[in-house]
Order: sequence, then structure tokens, then C-alpha cells
Amino acid sequence: LYRGDMEHDSCGVGFVAHVSGKREHAIIEKALAILANLEHRGAAASDPLTGDGAGVLLQIPHELLVEECARLGIALGEQGHYGVAMTFLPQDDALAEQVRAITARVVESEGQVLLGVRPVPVDPSVLGPSARASCPRIEQILVGPGTLPTDDNALERKLYVIRKRIESEVRSYLGKALDVTGHGEPPYFASFSSRTVVYKGLVTPEQLPRFYRDLGDPRSKS
Repeated sequence: LYRGDMEHDSCGVGFVAHVSGKREHAIIEKALAILANLEHRGAAASDPLTGDGAGVLLQIPHELLVEECARLGIALGEQGHYGVAMTFLPQDDALAEQVRAITARVVESEGQVLLGVRPVPVDPSVLGPSARASCPRIEQILVGPGTLPTDDNALERKLYVIRKRIESEVRSYLGKALDVTGHGEPPYFASFSSRTVVYKGLVTPEQLPRFYRDLGDPRSKS
């Protein structure tokens, strides 16, 4: 009875939205509840506390970022007028700084503005041993528009180009160094957009909101 063309992945996905488009924290809470109810669709490593990956995609939590970035001296524009790169960097300080330098150079060469970098608040203690050992440095790189057309999609297209250029240049300039130090091929962009952001990792659904403190903050709305 088996048919290869009917084969499906074991992963699960859920979607929740407010019919009126109202932004609220409750949407994120419901999304996390859906994720927890899909835990049986995932898997764990030999270390049962390390999931094979779980995450949520939501609208950029503008209210949260405006306040938190202000504390870092970063001035954000209006909602939708800046991009957020959810970036996984190597834990090695020197390599992470080289990736940031490449990022700054590419952003500038594409006529945009590097507004700043926000370290994402996380709690590694909730992770399993395997995930904790390989946990990257997680930062949000914030990019403001330079002179772009008024087209609503112009910044989104530009961020895509920036992302691809950074990935290419990092592989060209740092590929061997990253392999030698065992850090793989960062930066890995979980997302790079002026509209949405992805919070994910080698976590179980239950661990995700405890690992990323932003998800439990009432200022995070979607």
C-alpha cells in the first residue's frame, strides 16, 4: 500500500491571527500554545532535552524593540521602516567581530544604514546539554533604509540582497577559519526582514518561550 509520492514530512505547523488585524501579545501566547500542542510532531536527540528544532514566526515586536533599543542608544524608525536580522553568530569573539565588520561594510555599500546591534536576551540554562554546547551568539542586527523608492517592498528587496551578500562574503573570507574553530558556517540568518522575525533553535516547543525572553514580554505583539 506504500506510495512514495504520498510521503510526507513529520513536522507540524500552526497558524493563528486576529481577524481584524489587531496586534496583541495574546496572539503570540496562542502561537506558543499551538507549538506546544505540536510537540508530538517533533523529535529529540539522544539527549532528550535537545529538540530537533522549533520556532515561531511573528510580526516584528515594534513596541518592545523601540524601548529596548533606546536603552542601547539605537534610534529606530517607524514600524516597517527598518529591518531586523535575527542572526546566529559564532561564540568566538574575534570571529563574531569579523562577521559584524563584513555586515557593516555590505549594509553601507548597499546604501543603507546600520542602526545598531541588539544582543537577544536568552536563558541557555533551559537547554539540553547538546544544544547548550553548540548554542550560537544570538543578535538582532538593525538596518535602516537609505534612499529607497517609496515602494513598500523596496526595503524588503534590499534586505534580501544584503543578506545574500553577507552570506557569500563570510564564506569567502572566513570559511576556513570557521571550519577550523568548529563554528560551522555562520552567520545563519533565522530571518532578515522589515516585517517579520523568527525566534527558533534546537529547543523543544516547551523550552522556546523560556529560552527567548522576548516571547514572554507583554510588549511583544503580533
